[in-house]
Amino acid sequence: MTLSIIIVNYKTPILTKRCVENIVKCINDNLKYEIIIIDNHSLDGLKHIIGDYLDNVKLIETNANIGFGAANNIGIRASTGDYILLVNSDVLIDSETVIIKCINNIQKDEFIGAIGCKMINTDGSIQNF
Repeated sequence: MTLSIIIVNYKTPILTKRCVENIVKCINDNLKYEIIIIDNHSLDGLKHIIGDYLDNVKLIETNANIGFGAANNIGIRASTGDYILLVNSDVLIDSETVIIKCINNIQKDEFIGAIGCKMINTDGSIQNF
């Protein structure tokens, strides 16, 4: 497995479904990946809403809202990929190309431990922090 994509859901089932749909659409079979969703005790019907994708998604449900960081840690421990991509549920990936470039850069330089991405708003403007 090359890439583990981890999404934390807390009361954003529609956004999470859209994020998963986007990932499945953008990434082809050339990249071996898994999607892991940590549901932070949302009680929002996520399992039903993403039902069509449950065969392709590892869904882990927590017994309490343990927070974003702790939920990501659960996803990381459950992952089998060589690389990990943490994705917020409201993110749409532009294309597989960006992910492949990041993986290639990491593989070329042993000193790279993490890569961040430029975030773009829906209107095309750069998202400033």
